Amino acid sequence: MLLFSFLYVLVNLMVDVVYTLVDPRIRFELIDHPTAPVPPGLVIAPPLGDLLLPVKVRRGFVGFLRNHPTVAIGGACCFY
Repeated sequence: MLLFSFLYVLVNLMVDVVYTLVDPRIRFELIDHPTAPVPPGLVIAPPLGDLLLPVKVRRGFVGFLRNHPTVAIGGACCFY
């Protein structure tokens, strides 16, 4: 089962890579500076600010459980 999952992901990755090489509409370019001319028909979105509020860094046991919620849920289910 794990082998089939790995092969499925690998084939999808290969198809994506081949599709980017075959399809001329997909181009990857690096823009050196933000004032580069924009090709006709394209619009550059303005940069977004911080969407999430800053969170207090928690350490210790509570911090571990907040950073690893699957461990907290799995532990709660096993010891219930």
